[in-house]
Amino acid sequence: MDGVDGWEQVAALLERQHGVVGREQLTTAGITKRQLDGLVRSRRLERVAPHVWRVIGAPPTWRQRLHTGVLALGRMAWVSHEAAAALHRFDRTPSDRVEFLVLRNRRSAELAAALERRVARI
Repeated sequence: MDGVDGWEQVAALLERQHGVVGREQLTTAGITKRQLDGLVRSRRLERVAPHVWRVIGAPPTWRQRLHTGVLALGRMAWVSHEAAAALHRFDRTPSDRVEFLVLRNRRSAELAAALERRVARI
């Protein structure tokens, strides 16, 4: 990680985002595909969903799963239903739900299946 341009910005994102970061964010921070591949090969980051990586060693949490889903699904996706209620600490809401609202034209069975498999592993 040392010597990778933009890593400080990525580290700040990882800290704020429960240990996960999206490809668009990495690009904005100046991380190239080659640098990302190096971070994965050196086991500093691991891919956990389409376009989403997690820092190795970050403890898996419910909030991390939610953030992973939102990053993988894109800008037009939101945490919803019981998951949203739990985020807002509504009474008697289970805090293990992972649910998203996605615009109809952005839905994909392939993405949903990939996200469900990968997010469930976290």
